[in-house]
Amino acid sequence: GSFILLRREAWDRAGGFPTVRAEAMDDVAIAVRVRASGGRTAFLRAPDLLRVRMYEGIGEALRGWRRNLGGGKIAQKLAGQPPATPLA
Repeated sequence: GSFILLRREAWDRAGGFPTVRAEAMDDVAIAVRVRASGGRTAFLRAPDLLRVRMYEGIGEALRGWRRNLGGGKIAQKLAGQPPATPLA
């Protein structure tokens, strides 16, 4: 997701970014981990409260997509490797 808001305690209980670094959809993976560790999640729209831009320009977009496709679960599946951090 473009914007994720978590309490620090929930983030720490879920294992933080190192546990989802290799995931192509790290936002979904952290939500799964937050729920698995007893936290709550929700998807909300807040167009009047914030505005986000995923990438500024094609260069940033390509770097972001490369991270998602090159370093995440998709690339691992193509290479026949298991995910770096399986969910418990």
